[in-house]
Amino acid sequence: MPDHDDLAKLKVTELKVILSKAEISSPARKNDIIVKILGEPKALAVYAQLYPSDADVQDAPPTTPPTTTTTIPPPEPVPVQPLVDEAEKRRLRAERFGIPVVEAPKPRPTAPQKRSPLDDPTKLATRAARFAANQSQKRPPAESVDPAEEERRRKRAERFGINPTAA
Repeated sequence: MPDHDDLAKLKVTELKVILSKAEISSPARKNDIIVKILGEPKALAVYAQLYPSDADVQDAPPTTPPTTTTTIPPPEPVPVQPLVDEAEKRRLRAERFGIPVVEAPKPRPTAPQKRSPLDDPTKLATRAARFAANQSQKRPPAESVDPAEEERRRKRAERFGINPTAA
């Protein structure tokens, strides 16, 4: 026969199940439910049915779970493949996928670097003479500006810190 402590170990929902199977209305609080179960013989019978006591369990024949021993074989070791060069890798891949072997493109020989025209001093001198002469010829002729405009430019150059002769 259960006592108050045995019923207190159960949850409220489990206690309400006992009362509902005994067809008894259940109050809201846990302590009230326990008192009601202890006061009703029908509820005690349901409790004994759902939760057999230790004495009942000792009288019952021992149940031994079936012993099935399944041994899991150890995993097979993964074969370690030796390092293979690129051509062998390509051959193995082609074999695995059933495609023709494609040879790796061969590196192109590098052409010798062309010498820059700036490396030849005679060519540099020739260009300097030609372009230096052209610079003096390409200079635009001095424009004729009236004296009032020239004075305004000079004052503007002084104001902005520009060399007035260059302006």
